[in-house]
Amino acid sequence: MIKVKDWVALTGFARIPHVRLLDDYHSPDPVSAVDIMRRMGKSEAVIAKAYSDATASMFTMIQNGIKILPFPSEGYPERLRGIRTPPSTLYVKGDIGLLDAPLALAIVGLREATDVGLSVAYYTAEAFTERGCVIVSGLAAGIDREAHQSSVDRKVPTLAVMGTAIDTVYPSGNTGLAQSILEYGGALISEIPARASSSGADFVRRNRIISGLSHGVCVIQSKIDGGTMHTVRFAKEQGRVLFVPKIQEDPMLVEYGGIHEVVAYFGARVFDTDQDISSLVRDMQNNR
Repeated sequence: MIKVKDWVALTGFARIPHVRLLDDYHSPDPVSAVDIMRRMGKSEAVIAKAYSDATASMFTMIQNGIKILPFPSEGYPERLRGIRTPPSTLYVKGDIGLLDAPLALAIVGLREATDVGLSVAYYTAEAFTERGCVIVSGLAAGIDREAHQSSVDRKVPTLAVMGTAIDTVYPSGNTGLAQSILEYGGALISEIPARASSSGADFVRRNRIISGLSHGVCVIQSKIDGGTMHTVRFAKEQGRVLFVPKIQEDPMLVEYGGIHEVVAYFGARVFDTDQDISSLVRDMQNNR
């Protein structure tokens, strides 16, 4: 039987979706994490280091109140169980109950957003929070930060999905924001254990978690080839309600190149009025 330490060892060096563990590495009989690693072609030295790193990682997580949620555990969020590639393990600091919030909205967009885009993100988060939504975003600079900050300023919980190890805030300038998220009942979540390294690919992978935890996804700004478009594709694949705010400045700015595609090719709705927002909330409630 795979134990908690085994899950940490596995995810410490390879972010393997749980379905891959089942489909590619599990036999009909229970196997150990060591067997899985061997089937992956890992040497005994690599396996030994994975367990050594897992020991150090678990010590750090225990010290910092970080919870470990392997896929089979009772606290694993149900919405993530249903996506195509659910993380094999989640690491959470803060309120794990937020992972199954009755109504959750992801707000995503550019790190280098326009001033108007930042303002729209902040007030969009505020409007949907007032209607009972928990805001989900990625704790990045720009749009993500404004979405989280809006909830923090209202002293309500928000959920930050990280593309780094659970004990590493990136960018470091958002460390204070992360602390405030926890102070007001929110949570930080990652599929990467404490002390583990991360790469650019991990930021792409975390986008499936942002959309997966949410009932709807609101895209504020995106370039045509921006990383936000990964979240859009995941949201569409997962059947989430997808929408964008009405553009409040020059629609030909490069910051809106992806927005036009989200509407034209992904079928996102455009909202502008309070009535639009209330309608979208109802759609998300019906999507639970």
